[in-house]
Order: sequence, then structure tokens, then C-alpha cells
Amino acid sequence: MLVGFWLGRVGYEHAYKLQLGLVEARARGEVGDLVLLMEHDHVYTLGRKGGVVYDPRGIPVYRVERGGYATYHGPGQLVGYPIIDLSSRGLTVVGYIRLLEDVIIRSLKRLGVEASRVEGFSGVWYGGKKVASIGIAVKGWITYHGFAVNVKTDLSYFNNIDPCNLGQGIMINVSDIVKAEIDLREYAKELFRELANALRDRGVIVDLVGDMRIGAIINTYRQLIEVPNIPS
Repeated sequence: MLVGFWLGRVGYEHAYKLQLGLVEARARGEVGDLVLLMEHDHVYTLGRKGGVVYDPRGIPVYRVERGGYATYHGPGQLVGYPIIDLSSRGLTVVGYIRLLEDVIIRSLKRLGVEASRVEGFSGVWYGGKKVASIGIAVKGWITYHGFAVNVKTDLSYFNNIDPCNLGQGIMINVSDIVKAEIDLREYAKELFRELANALRDRGVIVDLVGDMRIGAIINTYRQLIEVPNIPS
């Protein structure tokens, strides 16, 4: 079973520490595959390929081990961090990235958006602009970091970087495409359902806003599956 956790607004540093702890918990068999879903406070991150933040304006900047260049996260952007054992799913790293792209494309189709891939680039695109970015890391075949969908975020913050090394003005919001307000939590639930379907698994999503401790996540997972331990 795949379990999703909607955490609401979470600071980046805390989310990062949660991921690291859950990767270790997954490796030890204390939890199975799960997905953290949230939005962040304003933050810039630099991936393994580097990048520059020209004017951070007091916004935190983190260098992390995900793939890719510089990017921005902030309110109104849906961020997902799947903690998934690729070996148990029979997935390669590239196959997993393609799966995430397909999941996002199908989730956007539910909103009437015909998004697609662009040859030679990761992520999801609409009309020549990027609506979703993907940057992952893998440790012992267990994934962390993940994807970000620009639902209704302030795109001006991308002007302080060269997002994904693609040039400024490349990003677009889903809300600007559909010309309507989108509820971030409801969209997160739709995307999670598509991910569970793509993994051919049963999916359950729970709300843990206000209790973002790693122990709460592990205990909730184990209560949901009703077994004392999950084989890794």
C-alpha cells in the first residue's frame, strides 16, 4: 500500500530532515513506500549541477543532492517527496522519472490541461513553458526529493535564478492556464491517486497538518497497514 501524507505548509529544512529520516526508516523496514505532500515557505535550492541565486532577498538558499540546477519553492506550489524503494517496484531511476512525469501529466488532464514532455528535458510542459519540475536523489535504491508543480505560486521569485538552467520566464502556473482558482490540497489528492495508480498499488492519503514529526508519520503509517513491521 502507498500512503500519502498531506502536511500543509512546511519549512524546507524540516522537510529535508523528514526525508532523510524516512529514507533510513524505509531501509530498516519500519515503513513501506510513502509520499510527503506539502507547500513550502519561500526557499531556493541548488541541485548537483549547481546554479546561482542572484538576489535572494533574505530567502534561505540550500545546496542539496537532488539532480538539476537552481529552483524556487514557495506558497502555492505543490511539492511531493516520494520515499519509494525502486528495487521492490522493479523501476530504474530513469523509469521512475518518466513515471513521475506521466503522473503529473495525467493529474493535470483531470483539470483540463493537456500538458506533455519536451524531448531532452525532464519535467512537464505546457505551451513551451514548464509547469512542473522533477529533481530526485536515490540512496540504496530508495528515492527522496521529488517534484514541484506550479499551481498558483508567485512566479516572480524565479527571476532571481536561472530556473533549471532554462532561462527566466520559462515557468507557468496551472491556475493561469485554466483561469481558475485551484485548491492545493485537493489537487494534491488527485495527483496522489494518479501516483498510486501508476504504481499499481492501493493508495491512502491522510492529513497530518500540525503534527509533522517523523515519529507521527511512522506511527500513522503502521497503524494504517496494521502490521508491526514492513519488509524492506
